Amino acid sequence: MMADEQHSHEEEITYGKIKMDFLNYANSQMSIVKACIPSIKDERTQRINILLMSCLSTGSAILHLCSRQELFFSEAIMLLRVLVEKCTNYAYLTFCDEKEYQNYHDYARYVSYTALEKSFEFDDGRILKITHTGKEFLDKESESNEDFEDIAKFRKQKLRDWTTVSMEKRIKAIERKHEKLGLLLGLMRLSYERQASEAIHGTLYGAMHHLMPNILSERPNNPAKLEYDVMKAAITLSWEIGELFAQMLEFINATLPTQNFEQFLDPARKKSNNARKYIQIVLSDRFDESRNQARG
Repeated sequence: MMADEQHSHEEEITYGKIKMDFLNYANSQMSIVKACIPSIKDERTQRINILLMSCLSTGSAILHLCSRQELFFSEAIMLLRVLVEKCTNYAYLTFCDEKEYQNYHDYARYVSYTALEKSFEFDDGRILKITHTGKEFLDKESESNEDFEDIAKFRKQKLRDWTTVSMEKRIKAIERKHEKLGLLLGLMRLSYERQASEAIHGTLYGAMHHLMPNILSERPNNPAKLEYDVMKAAITLSWEIGELFAQMLEFINATLPTQNFEQFLDPARKKSNNARKYIQIVLSDRFDESRNQARG
């Protein structure tokens, strides 16, 4: 139930019901994206569809966190940063040059050999170390085996990632291909990257950034206001995830060879249009006023 006309009286809407509406919206858009994957006929893109499936898995995890009564919003924001980068990489890899594309695959092989090479030294000289023979094997094989030369380059050139193109430049490149997806990725990165970083690093702000408006208000610690702030944050996040996958679908349709794609686009566009109308009502001051009157 997404269309705003299905709710005849705004004051009768509960935030819990609205949250479920937007969770269902996001899940439905993700289901459409999953169903469309076999219709993508570009061979190069088919090789990275595992990344698109990973985007869907991360999206599902975020929605699960938002659906919980405990509202694990800080944890969801950490995963949102991951989701934005995954979606950015997927879109970028569909059109980047062949060298970048191949680097993406080579880097996965390189990390598989070198990921378990870590050490940590304590003040008293004790060393905590994880060792793995992959590095030595890689160095040896790259000297005589061309198959390993491509992945050994990351070590020899001291490259720390599969690309030297920044996230900002990748998003700009996507925007030139598909304006709406590029803009949405850029906005989501700007909106959540700092919060996600703070949450990942365990700062106080990262643990409670979604509560700060209430804490800093003239009337802090109002339980009802706190409930609304947290719920509206989860609602907004669910809507944005739904929109992200809707625009991923539009991007695929506009830039890649596909087959029988209209069967996916039509329902996705209808759901997206309804959700945009609905979110405008939910986030409006008029809606808050009606909710407060109903509670009073």
